[in-house]
Amino acid sequence: MTGQIQININALPIRKCPKCNGEIYHPVFQLRWCSALLSPVGKAGLIFVQIGFSCSSCRDQVAMNEQPPEEPKSNVVKFPVKGE
Repeated sequence: MTGQIQININALPIRKCPKCNGEIYHPVFQLRWCSALLSPVGKAGLIFVQIGFSCSSCRDQVAMNEQPPEEPKSNVVKFPVKGE
């Protein structure tokens, strides 16, 4: 016995987008510039910081906490859709 709990993923509820009920998400990242002075390797570069998920249907950002936010944040990241 490995001590790991077996979870049936199909038995878990799907988190739906609070805005459109979409079920598919894409990760949302911020890119932060790190100077060579602050870098642990001594070279400047980008740091990728995952800040949440974006609904594939409506592009609304969903926070990575257990409950959806009560009010939409003013710093919501929206991605342009091709053809708009």
